[in-house]
Amino acid sequence: MRRALAVLLILSASVAGSSRDLASLSLRLKIVSQEHCQFTADAQGVTLHVALTFSNSSTKEIVIQQISGLNLTVVAKSLEDVDSGVYELSYQPERFEPERPRNSKPIVLRPGSSADTTDTVSLSVVRDLPVAAPNVQVSGGHHYLQIGEELITGEASPRTWRSATVRSMPVGLTINYLNEPIPACSRKEIEP
Repeated sequence: MRRALAVLLILSASVAGSSRDLASLSLRLKIVSQEHCQFTADAQGVTLHVALTFSNSSTKEIVIQQISGLNLTVVAKSLEDVDSGVYELSYQPERFEPERPRNSKPIVLRPGSSADTTDTVSLSVVRDLPVAAPNVQVSGGHHYLQIGEELITGEASPRTWRSATVRSMPVGLTINYLNEPIPACSRKEIEP
């Protein structure tokens, strides 16, 4: 895969859920690089490598037992489309077996502290043609991206654990179809 020009974005996020403790857990996302590969003559895979920072803005500690990873990707043409639920792409990865946690031990976030991890977001972009597979591919250009990261929080006893999704605020993102020779996508990539 060929590394494309790095795109740097910062997202603020909040946890979807009713717990007051989790409402003070925020996510900062920074896209550090983009990689392109060729699926077909008219479709390319784009992998966004992201750095994530979970921060606790409450007065109590929050214990993250497990960071399960990306569980939601939404792409829309405008902020209004995001707000009204009109998406170009919206998917949740199918998991046929439990995800391997990104953390090997619980992460204790004391008030004002943060923890870092990484993730990837995979998209499929098509040449300047009508999108052949709506909700799977996007056309090149400016879009708005929103993601969700799945966490399990709670104290040492699994009885206290609960799953929550940290959902980002939508952010502008430009994804281009590269009009130059690039390597073919490996079989590990998500196919259109």
